[in-house]
Amino acid sequence: MADADRLQLFDKLAHKRVVLTGAGTSAYAADAIAAAWPRARAVPTTDLLVDSQRWLSETDVLISLARSGDSPESAPVVQLARSSHPEIFQLAIVCNSNGALAQAEVDHVLTLDPRTDDHSLVMTSSFSNLVLAGMTLARPEQTRTTLRT
Repeated sequence: MADADRLQLFDKLAHKRVVLTGAGTSAYAADAIAAAWPRARAVPTTDLLVDSQRWLSETDVLISLARSGDSPESAPVVQLARSSHPEIFQLAIVCNSNGALAQAEVDHVLTLDPRTDDHSLVMTSSFSNLVLAGMTLARPEQTRTTLRT
């Protein structure tokens, strides 16, 4: 996807009602992004599986965050949202392009540089880059200005 296309995508998402989700440390990344994104809230994947109607009934966009994308609930959340709320635009931000989430039925996948895919329990690079990627979606004008410099 070209930078211009990405910026158009960012603009589309900026003023929508967004749910950011993730499993484990990725849920904390969702919290960090939601704190800076008007009309966004972070909901862990486990909470979405238990009560998707509560969290998705007034949602325009679901953004799933993941390092590996292979947590047992990552792809099932996408499937549940797709079946119960097909109108929701779904985006995944992943560090692992081969994970189940990257292969799930989302509308768009943003795959981060493979070096962000920490292969240990420590997710320093993954966490930081997931938050950075989410912040670019949350702040399209600032992203556009930064890309031009």
